[in-house]
Amino acid sequence: MSSEEDVGNVSDEEDIGNVSDEEDVGGVSGEEGFGNVSGEEDIENVSGEEDVGNVSDHEDVGNVSDEEDVGGVSIEEGFGNVSGEEDVGNVSGEEDVGNVSGEEDVCNVSGEEDVGDVSGEEDVGSASCEEDVGNLSGEDDLGV
Repeated sequence: MSSEEDVGNVSDEEDIGNVSDEEDVGGVSGEEGFGNVSGEEDIENVSGEEDVGNVSDHEDVGNVSDEEDVGGVSIEEGFGNVSGEEDVGNVSGEEDVGNVSGEEDVCNVSGEEDVGDVSGEEDVGSASCEEDVGNLSGEDDLGV
């Protein structure tokens, strides 16, 4: 059960469908695997780097807490997550779109350079910001 380049075993290197290996496919914990739990450069796993559809990874898609993720909860450069940098549609991040608190966001609550939010700098249609248009209280605003 332990060798290199095996198929359907438990612990090997470069295996397919095993549990804990490096460069595995469909295993649990490995590097560059597909559908496993913890590994680097995995797809549909839980914790790894550059994964797709997992929970906590770097550069993942649809996971919970990662960097540069898409559709996760807390990541950097993600889409539809909660807290991350350069995210789209999340809650708190930098350079986000449609989130709550971030920098350079669109339609969020508190951020810098936002559009249609509540409190931020260089916002449009917000409540309290600097250099805003059509907001309530800010400096250098128009239509107040």
